[in-house]
Amino acid sequence: MTSLPSNEPEAPASAQDRLLAALVLAAGLGLLVALPFALRAGAEFFLPLTIALVLSIALVPLLEWQERHGMPSGLAALLCLVVFLVIANGALAMIIVPAIDWFAALPDRIPKIMENLDPVIALYADLQNFIDNTARMVAS
Repeated sequence: MTSLPSNEPEAPASAQDRLLAALVLAAGLGLLVALPFALRAGAEFFLPLTIALVLSIALVPLLEWQERHGMPSGLAALLCLVVFLVIANGALAMIIVPAIDWFAALPDRIPKIMENLDPVIALYADLQNFIDNTARMVAS
């Protein structure tokens, strides 16, 4: 069987490959640019979903260990959840209690902080004066 000749010239395979590569590259760049905006717009959906996925993956080994040792699946899941909540609350308490103490002592520490930052502030003030003087000399 022979095919009927067409009036359209066939494009070389390399030209088609280049066109396809350019389209894939443009689509990839578009996706890369649009992804942060899409994630920001869907943050109310994606953040809890991501947290749930990470937690479920992190708790699977403990769950499987409990099931291997004869614990029913529902009870093992409940125990994993309780263990996670206890660890999370402990971690928050270990962070929040020292932070409260630090913030309570902050007003007494402000003069020492200012004293320590004086050299840095002076350096930036000198740099600003140098830039201003240089800009004036260039402008005149």
